[in-house]
Amino acid sequence: PQNYEIVLTLTNLTNCKTPLLKVGTIGLHVSDLVSKLISSDENPYNLSCFQKTVKMLPQEIQDIITYIPQRATDMVVGASSTRNDYHNRTGDSPKAQERTRPQSYSSAFLNADVCIVDPPRKGLDKEVLDALLNNETLGPKLLIYVSCGFPAFQRDTTLLVEAGVWKLQHAEGFVLFPGSDALETLAFLVRK
Repeated sequence: PQNYEIVLTLTNLTNCKTPLLKVGTIGLHVSDLVSKLISSDENPYNLSCFQKTVKMLPQEIQDIITYIPQRATDMVVGASSTRNDYHNRTGDSPKAQERTRPQSYSSAFLNADVCIVDPPRKGLDKEVLDALLNNETLGPKLLIYVSCGFPAFQRDTTLLVEAGVWKLQHAEGFVLFPGSDALETLAFLVRK
Protein backbone atom coordinates (compact mmCIF):
# COMPACT_ATOMS: atom_id res chain seq x y z
CA PRO A 1 0.00 0.00 0.00
CA GLN A 2 2.76 2.50 0.82
CA ASN A 3 4.46 2.12 -2.58
CA TYR A 4 1.13 2.28 -4.38
CA GLU A 5 0.53 5.64 -2.70
CA ILE A 6 3.99 6.80 -3.74
CA VAL A 7 3.23 6.08 -7.40
CA LEU A 8 -0.04 7.97 -7.21
CA THR A 9 1.69 10.87 -5.47
CA LEU A 10 4.49 11.10 -8.04
CA THR A 11 2.21 11.08 -11.04
CA ASN A 12 -1.49 10.94 -11.68
CA LEU A 13 -1.53 7.56 -13.41
CA THR A 14 -5.15 7.90 -14.42
CA ASN A 15 -4.08 10.62 -16.86
CA CYS A 16 -1.29 8.61 -18.46
CA LYS A 17 -1.93 8.39 -22.17
CA THR A 18 0.59 5.68 -23.04
CA PRO A 19 2.57 4.08 -20.28
CA LEU A 20 5.13 1.61 -21.54
CA LEU A 21 5.68 -1.22 -19.13
CA LYS A 22 8.44 -3.74 -19.64
CA VAL A 23 7.10 -6.71 -17.72
CA GLY A 24 3.57 -7.94 -18.24
CA THR A 25 3.02 -9.38 -14.82
CA ILE A 26 4.09 -6.14 -13.17
CA GLY A 27 2.34 -3.94 -15.72
CA LEU A 28 -0.96 -5.71 -15.22
CA HIS A 29 -1.03 -4.49 -11.63
CA VAL A 30 -1.54 -0.92 -12.82
CA SER A 31 -3.77 -1.71 -15.80
CA ASP A 32 -6.83 -0.24 -14.10
CA LEU A 33 -5.01 3.08 -13.56
CA VAL A 34 -3.95 3.84 -17.12
CA SER A 35 -5.59 4.56 -20.47
CA LYS A 36 -3.20 2.33 -22.44
CA LEU A 37 -0.74 -0.33 -21.37
CA ILE A 38 2.05 -1.78 -23.51
CA SER A 39 4.01 -4.64 -21.98
CA SER A 40 7.10 -6.25 -23.39
CA ASP A 41 9.23 -9.15 -22.32
CA GLU A 42 11.83 -11.21 -24.13
CA ASN A 43 10.94 -14.50 -22.40
CA PRO A 44 8.89 -16.48 -24.97
CA TYR A 45 7.14 -18.45 -22.23
CA ASN A 46 5.55 -15.35 -20.71
CA LEU A 47 3.15 -14.69 -23.58
CA SER A 48 0.82 -17.59 -22.80
CA CYS A 49 0.73 -16.75 -19.09
CA PHE A 50 0.15 -13.08 -19.88
CA GLN A 51 -2.74 -13.88 -22.25
CA LYS A 52 -4.41 -16.19 -19.72
CA THR A 53 -4.15 -13.55 -17.01
CA VAL A 54 -5.52 -10.76 -19.20
CA LYS A 55 -8.56 -12.89 -20.13
CA MET A 56 -9.56 -12.79 -16.45
CA LEU A 57 -9.69 -8.98 -16.43
CA PRO A 58 -12.78 -6.91 -17.27
CA GLN A 59 -13.24 -6.33 -21.01
CA GLU A 60 -12.64 -2.58 -20.78
CA ILE A 61 -9.21 -3.31 -19.28
CA GLN A 62 -8.46 -6.05 -21.81
CA ASP A 63 -9.09 -3.57 -24.63
CA ILE A 64 -6.27 -1.24 -23.50
CA ILE A 65 -3.57 -3.91 -23.11
CA THR A 66 -0.95 -4.85 -25.70
CA TYR A 67 1.90 -7.34 -25.31
CA ILE A 68 5.09 -7.27 -27.35
CA PRO A 69 7.48 -10.24 -27.13
CA GLN A 70 10.53 -8.03 -27.39
CA ARG A 71 13.68 -7.16 -25.45
CA ALA A 72 13.68 -3.76 -23.77
CA THR A 73 16.68 -2.80 -25.90
CA ASP A 74 14.74 -3.53 -29.09
CA MET A 75 11.80 -1.50 -27.79
CA VAL A 76 13.84 1.66 -27.34
CA VAL A 77 15.88 1.44 -30.54
CA GLY A 78 12.84 0.57 -32.66
CA ALA A 79 14.18 -2.74 -33.93
CA SER A 80 11.80 -5.16 -35.59
CA SER A 81 11.00 -8.42 -33.93
CA THR A 82 11.71 -11.70 -35.66
CA ARG A 83 8.57 -13.04 -34.05
CA ASN A 84 5.05 -11.67 -34.54
CA ASP A 85 5.13 -7.95 -33.89
CA TYR A 86 2.24 -7.30 -31.52
CA HIS A 87 0.34 -9.84 -29.48
CA ASN A 88 -2.69 -8.94 -27.49
CA ARG A 89 -4.42 -11.22 -25.07
CA THR A 90 -6.76 -12.90 -27.55
CA GLY A 91 -6.36 -11.38 -30.98
CA ASP A 92 -10.05 -11.85 -31.75
CA SER A 93 -11.77 -8.46 -31.48
CA PRO A 94 -11.53 -5.64 -34.06
CA LYS A 95 -9.85 -3.44 -31.44
CA ALA A 96 -7.40 -6.24 -30.70
CA GLN A 97 -6.64 -6.74 -34.39
CA GLU A 98 -5.98 -3.02 -34.76
CA ARG A 99 -3.48 -3.22 -31.89
CA THR A 100 -1.56 -6.02 -33.61
CA ARG A 101 -0.46 -3.81 -36.50
CA PRO A 102 3.29 -3.24 -36.52
CA GLN A 103 4.26 0.12 -35.03
CA SER A 104 7.48 1.84 -34.21
CA TYR A 105 8.53 0.48 -30.85
CA SER A 106 10.71 3.48 -30.17
CA SER A 107 7.75 5.81 -30.69
CA ALA A 108 5.83 3.82 -28.06
CA PHE A 109 8.70 4.46 -25.66
CA LEU A 110 8.99 8.14 -26.58
CA ASN A 111 5.25 8.66 -26.05
CA ALA A 112 5.13 6.82 -22.73
CA ASP A 113 4.29 8.66 -19.54
CA VAL A 114 5.52 5.89 -17.26
CA CYS A 115 8.11 3.18 -17.82
CA ILE A 116 8.54 0.20 -15.51
CA VAL A 117 11.78 -1.72 -15.91
CA ASP A 118 12.68 -5.03 -14.30
CA PRO A 119 16.04 -5.96 -15.79
CA PRO A 120 18.04 -9.11 -15.05
CA ARG A 121 20.79 -8.97 -12.42
CA LYS A 122 23.18 -7.36 -14.92
CA GLY A 123 20.97 -4.26 -15.02
CA LEU A 124 19.75 -2.16 -17.92
CA ASP A 125 21.35 -2.53 -21.34
CA LYS A 126 23.37 0.44 -22.57
CA GLU A 127 20.75 1.22 -25.24
CA VAL A 128 17.99 1.46 -22.62
CA LEU A 129 20.10 3.74 -20.44
CA ASP A 130 20.95 5.87 -23.47
CA ALA A 131 17.26 6.19 -24.36
CA LEU A 132 16.42 7.24 -20.81
CA LEU A 133 19.22 9.80 -20.82
CA ASN A 134 18.98 11.21 -24.35
CA ASN A 135 15.29 11.99 -24.61
CA GLU A 136 14.93 14.88 -22.22
CA THR A 137 11.73 16.26 -23.75
CA LEU A 138 10.15 13.00 -24.88
CA GLY A 139 9.77 9.72 -23.10
CA PRO A 140 8.56 8.70 -19.70
CA LYS A 141 8.22 11.21 -16.90
CA LEU A 142 8.25 8.49 -14.25
CA LEU A 143 10.62 5.53 -14.21
CA ILE A 144 9.81 2.68 -11.87
CA TYR A 145 12.87 0.47 -11.49
CA VAL A 146 12.45 -3.02 -10.02
CA SER A 147 15.77 -4.74 -9.42
CA CYS A 148 17.02 -8.09 -8.21
CA GLY A 149 20.67 -7.09 -8.67
CA PHE A 150 21.61 -4.30 -6.31
CA PRO A 151 25.10 -3.54 -7.73
CA ALA A 152 23.62 -3.05 -11.22
CA PHE A 153 20.71 -1.04 -9.81
CA GLN A 154 23.16 1.20 -7.97
CA ARG A 155 25.27 1.67 -11.13
CA ASP A 156 22.23 2.41 -13.33
CA THR A 157 20.51 4.85 -10.98
CA THR A 158 23.78 6.65 -10.24
CA LEU A 159 24.27 7.15 -13.97
CA LEU A 160 20.69 8.40 -14.48
CA VAL A 161 20.83 10.78 -11.53
CA GLU A 162 24.35 12.13 -12.06
CA ALA A 163 23.53 12.89 -15.69
CA GLY A 164 21.04 15.43 -14.35
CA VAL A 165 18.07 13.99 -16.23
CA TRP A 166 16.45 11.96 -13.45
CA LYS A 167 15.87 12.49 -9.73
CA LEU A 168 15.65 9.52 -7.38
CA GLN A 169 12.41 10.17 -5.51
CA HIS A 170 12.22 6.99 -3.43
CA ALA A 171 13.98 3.63 -3.14
CA GLU A 172 13.19 0.74 -0.88
CA GLY A 173 14.62 -2.74 -0.41
CA PHE A 174 12.61 -5.90 0.13
CA VAL A 175 13.69 -9.30 1.38
CA LEU A 176 11.31 -11.58 -0.49
CA PHE A 177 13.23 -14.74 0.28
CA PRO A 178 13.91 -14.84 4.04
CA GLY A 179 17.09 -16.67 4.92
CA SER A 180 18.78 -15.65 1.67
CA ASP A 181 20.89 -12.66 0.82
CA ALA A 182 18.62 -11.75 -2.11
CA LEU A 183 17.41 -8.16 -2.02
CA GLU A 184 14.75 -6.76 -4.34
CA THR A 185 14.85 -3.02 -4.84
CA LEU A 186 11.94 -0.82 -5.88
CA ALA A 187 12.75 2.73 -6.91
CA PHE A 188 10.85 5.68 -8.33
CA LEU A 189 12.74 8.18 -10.48
CA VAL A 190 11.16 11.34 -11.89
CA ARG A 191 12.40 13.26 -14.89
CA LYS A 192 13.84 16.66 -13.95
